Amino acid sequence: MLLEHVAQLEQDDRFRAWSVTFSPDGRCLATAGGRTADQKGEVKIWDLQTRQATLTFSNFSDSVRCVRF
Repeated sequence: MLLEHVAQLEQDDRFRAWSVTFSPDGRCLATAGGRTADQKGEVKIWDLQTRQATLTFSNFSDSVRCVRF
């Protein structure tokens, strides 16, 4: 079910999530990964109620493989 939820959240088909985790309060989800076209890494924080990314950290030199709250 978690992977289905991430698939619904990630609408950009060039992004591959390598790591996902829930916030301690269960309101947010963090995804870490990279874009397959240019291999730039990103970390996104998602609001699970709205299913929108509320914060994005980008421009890492490579894919981000792990994320934690």
